[in-house]
Amino acid sequence: MKDLHCHLPFGISDGPPEISESLEMLRIAADNGVSYINAVAHYAPDSRSPVEHAVDSLREAAARYNITLHAGFEYTFMDLLESQEPFLTIGDSSSSILVDFNTDTIPSFAPMRFYEIMSKGTRIILVHPEILFTRHAIPMLTRLADMRVAFMLNAASFLPEALPPVRNMAHRLLRSGIAKLVASDAHAAAGPRRYVLQEARKAVSIQYGEENARILFEVNPDRVLQNLSPYDLNLPEEPFWKRWFSC
Repeated sequence: MKDLHCHLPFGISDGPPEISESLEMLRIAADNGVSYINAVAHYAPDSRSPVEHAVDSLREAAARYNITLHAGFEYTFMDLLESQEPFLTIGDSSSSILVDFNTDTIPSFAPMRFYEIMSKGTRIILVHPEILFTRHAIPMLTRLADMRVAFMLNAASFLPEALPPVRNMAHRLLRSGIAKLVASDAHAAAGPRRYVLQEARKAVSIQYGEENARILFEVNPDRVLQNLSPYDLNLPEEPFWKRWFSC
């Protein structure tokens, strides 16, 4: 599997405080069957060099696990408005960037700003929308998806310990065809933000079938790394009553 959203760099933003925990996360990632990690920190001005240094410090250990590392950023929507620096994408051959709205409200001008960025060749992946939004945001999220904005869900949102509104929204975004990617968004080696990519894959496989799990966790991450659009999943339509009474 390719993990396109993992807060692996140590000592930066809210990632692991020490290199020892980053190394433990690498070990767990290897046990999860991961071969590529987009190792991100939250964007801050002039922070590219520290992120790249932290990732470079982990490359030798990652190579022992046959994991390729790429240094990246998770941007907020406000960063897209204010940053003058070149974007750090999810991979050397990809023009996609990770974007977090970091609020439960989507600005009305967001589609226009996304259009401006995408018209210059940058692709946008919105991360963990199931955590930020409820069903009331579905029309706007659908509008963004129609613009070819991609949506990436957190692996932990499919586990039993996820909050019911978050878990319900994750399934809704899958069934609606809006979300077509899953990543770990791991921040630590243990606790609620631990690495659970393989657990989530098994849960999705049980509920939606192995082929859909393979597309979601393996095929589509590969495709966006190659600058290709993710495939649709073959999922049953959501019952009409769930559209109104969940989330």
